[in-house]
Amino acid sequence: MEKLLHQHRQVSVASQPAPVLYFLAKERFLARRGLVRRYPIDSLVGETQYTVDDFTNYLEGLTLTDSDLDELFSRLADYRMGQWTPEILEHRRSLHPGPFVDVQKQIHALAAARLGQGGSALIGGKEILCEEFVPHFLAHGHRAIIIVRDPRDVIASLDYATRDNLTGNHRPTLYSLRLWRKSVAFSIALSQEPRFISVRFEDLVRQTQSVVNRVTDFLGLEHFPFNEVERLGIRTQSGDQWRGNSSFEDSNVISTSAVGRFVDVLPRLVVEYVEALTRTEMLLLGYKPVTDRPLNDQLLASFQESAAVHERFESDYATHPEQVQQEIRRLEMLEQITPAAPTEARAMFIFEQAYEQLRAAVRL
Repeated sequence: MEKLLHQHRQVSVASQPAPVLYFLAKERFLARRGLVRRYPIDSLVGETQYTVDDFTNYLEGLTLTDSDLDELFSRLADYRMGQWTPEILEHRRSLHPGPFVDVQKQIHALAAARLGQGGSALIGGKEILCEEFVPHFLAHGHRAIIIVRDPRDVIASLDYATRDNLTGNHRPTLYSLRLWRKSVAFSIALSQEPRFISVRFEDLVRQTQSVVNRVTDFLGLEHFPFNEVERLGIRTQSGDQWRGNSSFEDSNVISTSAVGRFVDVLPRLVVEYVEALTRTEMLLLGYKPVTDRPLNDQLLASFQESAAVHERFESDYATHPEQVQQEIRRLEMLEQITPAAPTEARAMFIFEQAYEQLRAAVRL
């Protein structure tokens, strides 16, 4: 989506121009509250010390100083896992201190200018794991798109890749699925916002013309000139042939080859595990489970990871009794007749709206 939109003559979309900006803002928020978390931007599962609204309100008052910007650029220069627009590193002195959202706008404008598209009607960036910031950006007139993908293919890509996918050491599958459910929760909660849409990856690659037309309509742009993409292939921001960033193979065209790859890649027990943990969200989004193993203590406690887990996690993260019971309780909350209290609903599902819609889906 990022590469396609950047090829639209009215749009400039930078590739992860400033991921550290989001880490920095969330670190400031956690420090203000005296909280320590595994990552500043986390899954939010079981979070009882703050809500999304608390964080959104904090961002309204967050002003970044010159020293903050110095730290930001120093950390960007050292961050090798996800800073894909290094051109902006040359322009620290062009950036001015100010409210968080203004600094973000400046970074996008600098990236667009550096990429030769500073006069574009719409300027933006693609970042990952930043759903928590979307409500703040929507309140300031931004538009936002969240891409969701079949969780089984997500795990296939993350943990069963045939080449380096640049996502770092293996994180517990349970943790990755909680991040996926977080994306779905935000997509549900923001679905009525006029400046927000969610798009399934599978629809994008299978029905590209209609999906991208929907996106350009949403952005208030003319429809996309697909004849140019078909003639030239997908291009990078520098105009070169894009090779893709698949965990399995290069491709500079829109391809459906990654859809359903999990069938050939994931062991049956992993498919059962993924589907048991995400079944309700899958059904709500139109993904069809291929197994019917129920979520229970035995399935959760007996799961084996595909590799040693990342050093930030306990080796038994996924099978620890506390994590197992948290997932069992989450399922009970979906199935019980009486709705859970709002505070528990937010702690387990991030938004009450997400909890309500998922409860309704269980009863279909």
